Amino acid sequence: MPTAYAMNTPVPASTPVAPSSRASYLYLLPIVLAPFLLLVAAIWIIPSRWAILRTGNDYLINIGYGTTLRGANCQILVYGDSAAMIGIDPGIVERRTGLTTCNIAEFAGMTILNGTGIVDVYLAHNTRPKYMVFLYTPEMYNPESQRNIMGQYEAITYLMGQPGKLTHTLQVLKNPNSYFTWVEQGLRFSLEKSLSRPASAKVQNLRGALKGRLPINLPTLQGCSPDPRPQSVPDRDWMSHLRSKYGTDGTTVFLDAVPVPPCDPQLHEFQRNLSGLIDNGIQTLPVEDYVASGRLHTNQAGVMAISNRLADQILLAEAHNSTPGRP
Repeated sequence: MPTAYAMNTPVPASTPVAPSSRASYLYLLPIVLAPFLLLVAAIWIIPSRWAILRTGNDYLINIGYGTTLRGANCQILVYGDSAAMIGIDPGIVERRTGLTTCNIAEFAGMTILNGTGIVDVYLAHNTRPKYMVFLYTPEMYNPESQRNIMGQYEAITYLMGQPGKLTHTLQVLKNPNSYFTWVEQGLRFSLEKSLSRPASAKVQNLRGALKGRLPINLPTLQGCSPDPRPQSVPDRDWMSHLRSKYGTDGTTVFLDAVPVPPCDPQLHEFQRNLSGLIDNGIQTLPVEDYVASGRLHTNQAGVMAISNRLADQILLAEAHNSTPGRP
């Protein structure tokens, strides 16, 4: 019977349909694109004010202090690396010299990556200083030699926060390892701190309240490391460029070196290499005037010593300039 035949007839199994190549690609596309999307997103997330205010990094929160000033009249303008940012107290220099003083120094990585761009922005919006002091640790008078040993996280974050992200990204990608390290650290910090409170107004104005100095409070250095830092030959052309570019329109430029402890294994090397190139010579301070973190970062005793030495240098220049018959 037809009905019985229909009931006993085996029903063919359905043939599996192989997914199309296009469907496979669409399935894999998000997985493949995810790392690239993170690299792109990092350009906007990491340097955003939202992320920076949640880092807990006092320096990063106050980065680029000199570029925030408008209409300032800093008769003495200090720029350099973190040792200068921590070590020069404008208040001490002002009281000693009677000249308004500002400290717009930045972390060493800023000079390596951004040159003296902070100074240029400052000069574009404020009164030209009477004295411009470049104060670096001795080895930093060859910034390029420090490129592979100095952290650049803060410098890249600052750069990526400026207009022209594509241009800056291409610049940073010249050293891919630095860029990828920055992305990894920045996204991890942003995720970890996403629920944190933003920094207080006091922290945000930490440098502003002290005319640019960044205060620190860390344990005292107990002794010098016996291992010398990588050898650094001063870049005479760069130093000459600083003098010629900024020593115009009535501005006197000083190239100074941060004092080192007497036990620094490169003391004599610095004295030999920088002789005749810097204005204050290679000086020393007791090892107990430094803190045990960072390169030549000073405690309050060291800050007072370096600031007073700078004041002496300015007063000597003032006396020289006021002497009748002097050019």
